[in-house]
Parts: sequence; C-alpha cells; structure tokens
Amino acid sequence: MGLHPKDYGVVATGCAVAFISVWIIHLIGMSKVKPLAKELAASIKEARFLQDSCRATVDSHTQQGRGALQDAFDREVAEIEEQKLRADEVAQEFEERTKAKLAAQHPRLLAKIDHTLASRLARVEAEQTHKIDSVSNTDSAIISQLRAAQQADVAP
Repeated sequence: MGLHPKDYGVVATGCAVAFISVWIIHLIGMSKVKPLAKELAASIKEARFLQDSCRATVDSHTQQGRGALQDAFDREVAEIEEQKLRADEVAQEFEERTKAKLAAQHPRLLAKIDHTLASRLARVEAEQTHKIDSVSNTDSAIISQLRAAQQADVAP
C-alpha cells in the first residue's frame, strides 16, 4: 500500500481548508470578543486603581491612628512619671494629715479615758470604804467580845 502523489495533494488541500476554517472562526470570534476584552481590561485597570487608592487611604488612616495612639500613650506615660515624682509629696501629705487627725483625737481620747477612770475610781473607793467599814464593824464586834471574855476571865 503506498501513497500516490495525488494523495499528498488531497491531504495538503484538506489541511489548508481546515487551517483556513479555524482561522476564519478565530477571526469571527475575535471580532465579537474584542469589545468585551477591552471592557474587561478597563474594569481590571479601574479595579487596580481603586485597590491602590484604598490601600493608600487605609495606610493613611492607619498611620493617623497609630500616631493618635502613640500620642495618648506618651501622655499617659508622662502623667505616670509625674505621679511617680509626686509620690514623696503625697506620702508627706498623708503623714501630715494622719498626724493632724491623731492630734485631734488625742485630747478626746484622754478625756474619755479620764472620765472612765474617774467613774471606776469612785466605784472602787466606795467599795473600799464599804469593806473597810464592814471590817471595822466586824473587828469592833470581835474586840468587844474579846474584852468581854477577858473581863469575864479576870472577874472572880
């Protein structure tokens, strides 16, 4: 089985027709798609522009936010440092207020203690006087009994 020269011409013609058919279909499709491709390219270009502008805006806002946060942080740190420096002064003020408060309470406490001691002292003195009187009466009675017993022993 061999190929004849006519067969080569038929194959070549068939290939040429197929190529030209594909080429024509390509051109028809390209002519219909070209406006859509241009619109798509324009949309992509606009999307990239919007993305870049949004990124720039976000970066700007982020920097502003960071700057505001840093400023607030610096103010707080400065305030804390100022309070640390004032700590000795605050301790001194507290000590002075405490001394003044205790100085005001001291006479009041002494007066309360004096009043309590005076009432206790009066009660103790009354009890002591009562006990002494009781003992004296008991001693007088015993002495009287002893004298009576002595006189009874002495009297014939």
